[in-house]
Amino acid sequence: MTTISGSVIQLLLAPCAAAAHTVELDQVFLFLFGAMGPFNVIARFAAIAQGYDAIICPTVAIIPPPIAALADESDYRRLNGLCLRNTYVFNTLDACAISLPMQPEGGAPTGLMMALPNGHDAALFQAAAAAEAAIQG
Repeated sequence: MTTISGSVIQLLLAPCAAAAHTVELDQVFLFLFGAMGPFNVIARFAAIAQGYDAIICPTVAIIPPPIAALADESDYRRLNGLCLRNTYVFNTLDACAISLPMQPEGGAPTGLMMALPNGHDAALFQAAAAAEAAIQG
């Protein structure tokens, strides 16, 4: 299976901030729908993904924080943005995606998100089945 790691996400987010982990959802939204327009960025993603079995990245950029960490509004916005960032990007790209659990037993919940352009659901399910077998060992 041929894959790309988070480089596609970073490619899409690079103009938004120097460090991808600090990107807020509103910055992603402005980049995706700014000068390029929604249909151009969807076509760009389809072109980038062509020839790959899946584009992969973590489902969530961070381990979800405890509720107490969300008490301050600015912390809530920042942490919520990090929790939703990767799925938001693929939703905005009109992509199909799947998340596979990959945490070790007793570990914090983590997921491997695999995505392809809209309409490639069958190919994505096939790639996900192969990845799931590899994850389960």
